[in-house]
Amino acid sequence: MLKILLTILILMSNPRPQQTEFISDFRSQFIAMVGGNRCGKTWGGSEKAFWLSKMNGSEEKTIGVAVEPTYDMVNKYLRPAIQNIFDYYGVYVDYHKQDHIFSIPEFNNSLIYLYSADAPKRIESVEASWVWGDEPAQYKPEVFSRILTRMNDKKAKIMQTFLTGTPEGFNHYHKELFSLDSKTGKNKYRVILGSLDEIRLNTDDGYVDRLESFLDPLLLREKLYGEFLNTTSGRVFYAFTEDLIIPFYQFDRNLPLRISCDFNINPCIWNIHQYRDGKIFTFDEIVMYNANTQYMCDKLNDWLSKKPAFPKLIFYGDYTSTFQRTTQTSLTDWIIIENNFKNYPGYDTKLKVNPRVKARVEAQNGLLSHKKWYFTPNCRYAIDDHRQVVWSANGIDLDKRDKDRTHACDGCGYMANYDFGLDKIKSGTF
Repeated sequence: MLKILLTILILMSNPRPQQTEFISDFRSQFIAMVGGNRCGKTWGGSEKAFWLSKMNGSEEKTIGVAVEPTYDMVNKYLRPAIQNIFDYYGVYVDYHKQDHIFSIPEFNNSLIYLYSADAPKRIESVEASWVWGDEPAQYKPEVFSRILTRMNDKKAKIMQTFLTGTPEGFNHYHKELFSLDSKTGKNKYRVILGSLDEIRLNTDDGYVDRLESFLDPLLLREKLYGEFLNTTSGRVFYAFTEDLIIPFYQFDRNLPLRISCDFNINPCIWNIHQYRDGKIFTFDEIVMYNANTQYMCDKLNDWLSKKPAFPKLIFYGDYTSTFQRTTQTSLTDWIIIENNFKNYPGYDTKLKVNPRVKARVEAQNGLLSHKKWYFTPNCRYAIDDHRQVVWSANGIDLDKRDKDRTHACDGCGYMANYDFGLDKIKSGTF
């Protein structure tokens, strides 16, 4: 108990009150820190993981479990955050990359297992003293029941499940956070809300202003203020309005031409865009049924042959098509595109690991709400997607029951996320 009190005193010197309150609570069996982007949730989770490992591992080996939505996020965010906190306190920790496990010699060789929520079956049956779920709104719903049962080390001094994350609609995360304890009838979780002041402490002077100028008002409340709102049911592109359809766009031959690609077969849809005067103009689309990538390249080549040369030809689309094929051929979709257009002046592809569906939808709605994206009537499929596409029942995917829907907006979404996603809000493109 004395160690716990001393730890709390150390933490109370932190100038971030909500983060400190979250880290220093070792009494609540279930606790969560909910807030907007950059309010210190992941650092807070890492520091709590450090102290729980230290206190539980003071006399014998203990195990902690930390879960991130994907292994890509494990490597980009979770592993560095845990490593940084141990470095901060001057405690050596060894990382076993192949197994995704930290070992801590100074704490009786205690372990921290890192797991990905997109592979829930790999979450082994370990006797953990604590379990940390980072960004749990992005998990598959069944992951909650799997990770919560990992906290079962009866010898631990402190057993705790803690969550850190930004809201993503009224999904399973919201349901978990505000569930009631079957014995007491009270909220199971103690929920601590991050603050705008802490976001400002963790970011540069212009960060909040950039979010306010980029996100639509609904997402601003979710991503900046950490409110739970209905953003994952009903119409997906709620920021799309009819005034974003313009009668005509005269392309500028001195600006790059941007092609957003969908690799569906029936139909296959590629949209043609330019960025101009701080706005996106989607002014044409190529549509084929029973298509393949070579047929689409032929169609685009025919379209280009009737136009002057543009300084650049930039392609966006599904990253997974760099190593898989949608048709019976030995070549991937992107190799076929490269073979057709690599000699075009300024040919380029902009690809990165596919974002979550909601991440690219957020980028699209942000641009639409600030009147930075316009469409001409030539783009019938893109317009109808933005008018009609709805969320599936799970609130994670788009409803694809209509075979004509989602293909155009998927391609547009890859482009929007690459150049204007939340991780690109400092982009100089506009």
